[in-house]
Amino acid sequence: MEAFGNGLDGFIEKFDACDDLESQLVMFHGKEEICKFVREHLDICVDDKNDDLANRLKDEGNQHFLKSKDSLALSKYNEALFYASKSSSTLSLVLANRSAVFYKLGKFEHCVKDIQMALMWNYPIKMKYKVLERRAKCYYHLGKREEMEKDIDTVKQLLNNDNDVPKNKSDNILSDLNQLIKTKAKHKSVKKSMKSKTTCSEVNTNFSGFSAALEMNSSPERGRFMVANRDINVGEVVGAEDPVAGFLLPGWTDRLCSVCFCSAEEAPLPCLNCSEARFCSEECWKEGVEGNHRLICGVRGDLGELLKQVKGGDTTPEYYRLCVMVMGRQSVTDIVEIMENVESREELDMAEVPVQKEGDLKSLFSLVSNNQDRNLQTDFWIFLTVIYFLHVFEQKNMFTDLTNSQDLSRQQIKIGLLMLRTLRILQFNTHSVLQSSRKSDTCDEGFSMEPIGSAIYNSMAFLNHSCNPNTIKYWEGKRMVLVACQPIRNGEEVTDNYGMHFTVNNRNLRRNWLQEFFWFPCSCMACTLNLSTTELLPEQIQNLVCLDRNCKQKMKLSGGTWTCMCGKERSEGQVTAMVAELVRKVMETIQMEALAGDFPLAVKSYSDILTKLYSVVAHPWRGLVMPEQMLWKAIRMVRGNRRCQE
Repeated sequence: MEAFGNGLDGFIEKFDACDDLESQLVMFHGKEEICKFVREHLDICVDDKNDDLANRLKDEGNQHFLKSKDSLALSKYNEALFYASKSSSTLSLVLANRSAVFYKLGKFEHCVKDIQMALMWNYPIKMKYKVLERRAKCYYHLGKREEMEKDIDTVKQLLNNDNDVPKNKSDNILSDLNQLIKTKAKHKSVKKSMKSKTTCSEVNTNFSGFSAALEMNSSPERGRFMVANRDINVGEVVGAEDPVAGFLLPGWTDRLCSVCFCSAEEAPLPCLNCSEARFCSEECWKEGVEGNHRLICGVRGDLGELLKQVKGGDTTPEYYRLCVMVMGRQSVTDIVEIMENVESREELDMAEVPVQKEGDLKSLFSLVSNNQDRNLQTDFWIFLTVIYFLHVFEQKNMFTDLTNSQDLSRQQIKIGLLMLRTLRILQFNTHSVLQSSRKSDTCDEGFSMEPIGSAIYNSMAFLNHSCNPNTIKYWEGKRMVLVACQPIRNGEEVTDNYGMHFTVNNRNLRRNWLQEFFWFPCSCMACTLNLSTTELLPEQIQNLVCLDRNCKQKMKLSGGTWTCMCGKERSEGQVTAMVAELVRKVMETIQMEALAGDFPLAVKSYSDILTKLYSVVAHPWRGLVMPEQMLWKAIRMVRGNRRCQE
């Protein structure tokens, strides 16, 4: 707010005195200093394509292809795609040339897709026979005889009607194609290897992103939270969910698909209007250009930097674009209707179990936003973001009810309110999307987790934070998968970690961070017990789990016997021998990972070890930390998003 100097004197008091969100939005928009600031920083490019550059890159690719430098040719064609405009034939020619590389490399599915897109994007009619001949050969190799014969018939018609193609060339083409028809295909139809999405063994009826093993509870002190309604084993998938929306961080837009977050390096498809977004398939391309990418396409101004000026400090909410992207393919009319439905609802009943549908915009508004604690000081950046995007949408001709008046139209108000409410929800419910990074698939050297984007999930947002959570997450593209990393007993809360773990950060640091970013004082078990970071945890066992599953007390060592207040006992010798054997198995598994790189087997081994350890030992004890962290790493080495370091 300091960026506006004294221009807001008296405005803050009037703003906070407004009775409702709509009045605040109208008042904020009516402040000339704010709208002027937004207009000065608005930067929208309708079309940043460059056909001259695209043609130069295409020609370089052609030279590499002639020299059989296929990987270099592919790289140049890929680069050319993002500069080629939709109004010329350059885009389709680049795709056609790239299809030749894929055919040569035996990547027939890629070849077919490129030809389909080239034909859709102004490929010259006089050259059509070339790509159809190539596609017919691809179909032959893929065992798709019916499609092959259809393309061959079309090639024959084109060549018979084209006098510009030399007869000897035409005859050679038709001879080759006729030979394909006569040849009994030795290749069986290739089934497309689709990676199946991870799902729960039984899906929850109220929360489609959770397992049926979870159910919602609530209390006035803690709000809503998820608990287990049966015992859950270590390694069990307890959640799997696609987001309402997600967006890539800027550093990954040149490698990953803007829609699904999967790799888009080998055969990317471009946005037709901007050179930033890329898509991994025709399906994702359609989803992007017809869905959420269309709303931010060409928006080049870095609002994040502006928000730093407004908020002060070095941090900025990276998720701010999600307030736009949640609209997806919704029309203005649909959005207005959804917003009016949201406004007609009563306040959230924290005891009522909602129906949270995966990827559903309406379900998003069942999440908490802490409206009671807000004012202009906390929300100035939120209102500024909304005004910014209202100006963007106006430039994109999104609204159909604008007049010459400077006042906001009904559509602007409703969409503005939707973005305001969404941003307030995003502030406390957004998840970072991560991928693992390492030297190779069989070696965990250099292993780390790195953020690639942000997303909002309707079910996962119901998980409360713990500094010692009993679940971990990994991502398949932008789909989040939740796995139990500790045994979870019937009735126990299922918890997530919002970013700070007790093994790395002390309690004061964790609590201050959570209070600043999530507005709550943490009272999880790790904070209540004030568990030390790993290096300060005791090496000797302090507490045991009682033999009686229904007993909540811990067993203490006295005179060679572990004793609980309920009367149950364990022999010190038996416990020591059991724990020593489990620690030995941990070290064996670590050695097996290093020698064989068999991480799937390691996942099973660590899961079994942790199940047994947690049935005996309770924190604080350093010996519980290593096997659990090794399980986290092993899971992320073999599942979800991962890349090998260059």
